Amino acid sequence: FLTIGGMGHANQIATGIALMKPNKKIICIDGDGALLMHMGSMAISSQCKNLIHIIINNKSHDSVGGQPTRGEFIDFTKISKACGYKYNKVIKVKKNIKIEIRKALKKKNNSLMVISCEKGYRKNLGRPKENLQIRKNMFIKYLNK
Repeated sequence: FLTIGGMGHANQIATGIALMKPNKKIICIDGDGALLMHMGSMAISSQCKNLIHIIINNKSHDSVGGQPTRGEFIDFTKISKACGYKYNKVIKVKKNIKIEIRKALKKKNNSLMVISCEKGYRKNLGRPKENLQIRKNMFIKYLNK
C-alpha cells in the first residue's frame, strides 16, 4: 500500500495489518524522516512478532522536497532495541539488503533494518493516481483475500 508523502504513517498501517494477520510476515518500508516524525509508534509496532520494519535512511525527507533530517545522528537500532524489536541491523552495502531481508523472513520475531543510503530519489517515483477512497477499497479487498 503506497503512502508516499504519508509522513510517518506507513509503520502504523503495517502494524494494523500485522495485528490482523498474525500468521503472515508483513514488511513495512519506511523513511528516516517519516519515522522521526512519529518515533513513539515504534513502541507499538515492535509488539508485532510478524513485522519486518525497513528504514531507508537517506538523512532527508527526500520524496517530499529533500529537507534534511537528523537521520545521520540517530541510532535507530538502539531505539528499536529499547522499544522491543528483536532483530536489529544496519545495512550499508547494497548486496546485503536481500540477504538480510531473507534472514528476517525466517525469524520468528520482528525485525528492524536500517538501510543507510545517499539522498536522491528516483526521478520516476510515482504518486498514487486513484483517489484515496478507491485506493483504500482496493487495499481492503486485497487484504481480505
